[in-house]
Amino acid sequence: MRHEHGNSSIWTENGMQFLHLNEKDHYSTGYAYGMLILKSKNPVVKFLKKKGSKILLSLLYQITKKYYKNLKIPQEYLDELKGYADSTKIPYNHLFCLNFCSDIMKKFGFHCSTISVFNKNSVLVGRNTDLLPFLTRMALKHAKSIVVKVTIPKKKSFTHVSIPFFVGAINGFNEKGISVNSHQIISVREKTNKKRLTNSLLMRKCLEEVSNLKEGEALIKKNIPMRSLSLALTSEKEKKGIIFEINPNKMNMICPKGTLCCTTHFESKDMRKLHNGLIVPSQIRLKSMKNLTKKKKNISSSELINILKDHSNGLNHKTSGKSLTNNGTYQSFVFDLTNNLIFISNGNKKPASLTGEYLKFNVNNKNKKNPQEANSY
Repeated sequence: MRHEHGNSSIWTENGMQFLHLNEKDHYSTGYAYGMLILKSKNPVVKFLKKKGSKILLSLLYQITKKYYKNLKIPQEYLDELKGYADSTKIPYNHLFCLNFCSDIMKKFGFHCSTISVFNKNSVLVGRNTDLLPFLTRMALKHAKSIVVKVTIPKKKSFTHVSIPFFVGAINGFNEKGISVNSHQIISVREKTNKKRLTNSLLMRKCLEEVSNLKEGEALIKKNIPMRSLSLALTSEKEKKGIIFEINPNKMNMICPKGTLCCTTHFESKDMRKLHNGLIVPSQIRLKSMKNLTKKKKNISSSELINILKDHSNGLNHKTSGKSLTNNGTYQSFVFDLTNNLIFISNGNKKPASLTGEYLKFNVNNKNKKNPQEANSY
């Protein structure tokens, strides 16, 4: 069923929700988002309004709020967050906490893997997003991913695979064929004595403002974020990508020749010195990704999906998984930057890459009845 609010709409296909936001400003975008989530009866609203959830989020906000003073959050994104709260009547502080607590609580962040493939006639980006297994189980039940396309005047239109009510981004691609994917670094020394942009909002700014790799490099250098991460920036037009290894006080760029593979540790020798804990699972995963893609001149979307499903190093997930697919895998999808397509698993049990079918989603389909159709693939 399809629901509308203003110029925006939401619909469900084969267990996946697709949300197109097309409003005049960020507050209106947030308000439309909330109204459409309510109309579609997304289970996340019921979950967040449960007495136990409200108590837990209130407690978590009280524990973490003193640290939020170090976060730099542009007003337009706070306006969008307020739109969520005003439309759903979910407390603003609860939504704020859900959006930015991962910038404070390092162990509960995202552990991800990305592969960018530069074929002769297409550029593909494959990604698995992992959480701690107990969070993956909870998220797949109460906060399943939504494919969201955002169009706001004076900003570049972009599409990302999002957590409900997430004002930032951890992945996505924009109308200029630029894709960004974040990989949160956990076991690392980091220190900052001034306000920094949150990781997820750096990603969103890249999607809204960047047209090429040079612009991306300039924006990232100007907006070094609060937390360490490896950011994979891929350009469809330039047919290449860059990995930005970012620490609040240091940055390095890796420019791979051919296929780009990125996980959750610093790969360069100099940046690796900043690690202060276990990175072996991430290193094993990265080696496996490179082995799965080496000596292949062209990789189709179906072949890339099969690579994302690989669990040859086991499904175990502790600090991180050794396999691309593991017990923490929450999202699994492929972006076809050339043809504006998304192939995404609708799995509702962990690991998501193995428990569902991959749906084909056309970002630019102009059919008025169903402008962004999804088909099983």
